[in-house]
Amino acid sequence: MAEETDTLVTVQLRIQRTTEPGVIMAIAWEGRYLGPKQSWATKFIPWLDLREYLAEIINIPHKILDQAEKHFTTGQIFDMPMTAFVYQLHDMGFQRQTM
Repeated sequence: MAEETDTLVTVQLRIQRTTEPGVIMAIAWEGRYLGPKQSWATKFIPWLDLREYLAEIINIPHKILDQAEKHFTTGQIFDMPMTAFVYQLHDMGFQRQTM
């Protein structure tokens, strides 16, 4: 069954750094808790690419993105709410997890 790409979803976005400089891993999930049926995951992606997309397409304020960058560059995880269309999640490299 094909997924509706024009469906709007509200997710919690988690950004964390990887061992490779400038590359992050992002996880998103629907609902209050991370669960296998409503989670989305990216492969490792360049932070600058994701940051640009979040600012320009999803309209996340630069101030919030600056806070995220501060957190994960010091080894902390950064969580924030986000609303996006399914096709936008796909454009950012997210794939729905089916476990």
